[in-house]
Amino acid sequence: MSSVQVRDLEFQVNAVFDALRVKTEDREAIWAFLSILKYKGPATGVHYLHSLRVGLLARKIAAFMHLDQKALFYASLMHDLGKCQVCLETLGKTDSWTAKDAEEMRGHVKDGYELIRGRFDFSA
Repeated sequence: MSSVQVRDLEFQVNAVFDALRVKTEDREAIWAFLSILKYKGPATGVHYLHSLRVGLLARKIAAFMHLDQKALFYASLMHDLGKCQVCLETLGKTDSWTAKDAEEMRGHVKDGYELIRGRFDFSA
């Protein structure tokens, strides 16, 4: 993906932050958490872009279904944060997936929760 496309996704996310009146401190925290995925390595960069796309889509779905847009947007943006704790070798695998790899990947859900626990003022 080109840097122009990345900047466009980031611009769209910032536009949603504006539309939802997300506090500056929450914006900064979310971008800080996402930057871990963006910069850790090529395998996590893919998860960063995926997280931005999922966040934008989830916000549209929430609006359509009259759900809490901010909660779904936040959760969707940060749903893969725990993958920054998974080793790059495992994240980058495209074949030869082992039971050990699957076990390591399963832990990313709890790791992500631990990263953001108590940071935002709502729950699912």
